[in-house]
Amino acid sequence: APGAGSQAEPPAPARQQAAAPAARHTPAADRNVALLDQVVERTLSSVQQLYGGDFRADDTAFGDLDGDGRDDAAILVTYEADRDDYVQYLVAYLFDGETYRSSATKNVSGRFLDVQRAEVRGIVDQSIVVVLEAPDADAACCETRETAFALKEGQLVEVEKPKGP
Repeated sequence: APGAGSQAEPPAPARQQAAAPAARHTPAADRNVALLDQVVERTLSSVQQLYGGDFRADDTAFGDLDGDGRDDAAILVTYEADRDDYVQYLVAYLFDGETYRSSATKNVSGRFLDVQRAEVRGIVDQSIVVVLEAPDADAACCETRETAFALKEGQLVEVEKPKGP
């Protein structure tokens, strides 16, 4: 699981929610956002100390990933070893009623992949909806495609994109 460091600004995943409806701004939801911020910041700091480079939380979405009715979270974490070398990881955090626990991580873009950038759009029907941007040799920039990832036996696996937002 990825992490942030002393040279990076503290991550603020709650302020970068990809698809949290306005109705989610309840005291309980706000506590969960703050709790997730703390968990992610600790995780990113630990990984930063182990591996160096720069880890940051870029996108966050809330929704039920495991069917228990609780708001879990998905975070896109970017790791840059240097300015020209980066990897993006999709991290699923399950909420157990007290805290968030990292349950699965998937490399979704960057070095060694055909995907240049990723963006989390939200959680729909227990799937994390992600937009992947791939370089297109015939175009000025990039081809994008929307896909989804779901938790299956402790892994994030690509699945058919759910219908809906």
